Amino acid sequence: MPLCVECQHGIRTGDVFCSYCGNRIGDDAAPLPSAPVLSAADHYGRAMDSSNLEVTIRELDACLCGNPKPLLAMAAYFNLSAAVWEKFGFNKRKGHSIDDDEYLWVIGCNLCLRRALKYMTTCHVHSNLKPMR
Repeated sequence: MPLCVECQHGIRTGDVFCSYCGNRIGDDAAPLPSAPVLSAADHYGRAMDSSNLEVTIRELDACLCGNPKPLLAMAAYFNLSAAVWEKFGFNKRKGHSIDDDEYLWVIGCNLCLRRALKYMTTCHVHSNLKPMR
């Protein structure tokens, strides 16, 4: 026998309302309003405005999941790598202090930088850069 989500009392399959608490049950209940969908650029902006590394990482991930334009994807991958690197403080640590789980984040950072470089070459951004002397 199924249970009411609100009061956990048994309900019959055909019931529309719980006989104990009176709450509406079933598929005919009003759906919840959907949350606004943010664009990849909006997520990127929120990431760059945040001073919390957890929020920055989450928003950059959402940006990249939002199918950003190549130039935005390049910047997001680079900044995601930098945010993860800073979160774990890899620059301040010796290699032996990094455990296996954290090493997976190092690999992820390297993957992000490779993808950023891939976008850099495909966007022809490199043609706008001045050569180093």
